[in-house]
Amino acid sequence: MRNKVFIFYLLFTLTSILFFSRLAFSNEEADGRLEAILRSVSRPRLIYPNDKDIDLSGKKSLRFQWGLATTPLVALDYIEFCLYKGEKIKEKNLVFEKRMMNNEYSIEIDSDLFENGEFYTWGIRQFFLRGKKNNESFALFRVYK
Repeated sequence: MRNKVFIFYLLFTLTSILFFSRLAFSNEEADGRLEAILRSVSRPRLIYPNDKDIDLSGKKSLRFQWGLATTPLVALDYIEFCLYKGEKIKEKNLVFEKRMMNNEYSIEIDSDLFENGEFYTWGIRQFFLRGKKNNESFALFRVYK
């Protein structure tokens, strides 16, 4: 008998919590709170390359490194690495893109992808659960071979 009473009490408590929390916040309010949390998260930190000029003479690849901005309030789903030729971040300038796990902090790109004397822009976008993303970070550099 005690087990039945305990189970009933537990189910009643959980149902009440779910019901009243649903009444207290609509989906729009929840989305608004999520947007506010994501705006408060800082941008990803681009570690390397962060110089204006990168010498790839005799190198087989260029290693990109970054640190992620996270929050304990919203789970990070995945990140997106993007590399653009030139200074403009436009789809037509995209030369490399990769969706990566949320625990990856670097990627190596073959140096044959880069042209001598050209500018490139690279960046990281963070995507949180429910498809929300925060601000991106981008950096510009020039390649010499």
